[in-house]
Amino acid sequence: MGYEHGVADSSFDADFGGSLQSHVFAPAQLVRALTVREAKRLLWEGVRLLDARSVQEHGSYHIPSALQLNHQASNRQLMLRCPDRNEPLLCYSNAERRARILVSRLQQLGYRHAYVLQAGLEGFNPTQGD
Repeated sequence: MGYEHGVADSSFDADFGGSLQSHVFAPAQLVRALTVREAKRLLWEGVRLLDARSVQEHGSYHIPSALQLNHQASNRQLMLRCPDRNEPLLCYSNAERRARILVSRLQQLGYRHAYVLQAGLEGFNPTQGD
């Protein structure tokens, strides 16, 4: 099992009460990719959808209701934009790479239900069947 490391954000303790240390050096967790069928079911149920791509990419095209949250966003931004760590989150990028990075970071911050859209935006068409 690998370990992830990063730079501690000194404002974390004051803003969120707790030590970032416990999250930064946490063991890496398995990133689960959901099929298009599973993703559509979660979307129907109202899952929070996160676009891990750049602002420019999001502006040119995105899945309706997706919140743009770049995979390089600060820990503070992640926690402010997604305050409920138990809320299901579905992340996507063009393929899967940036979404996987975002999900790994969310898991390190204690998000328990963060998933990647399998095949990314390239494999997702909300108007087509399974």
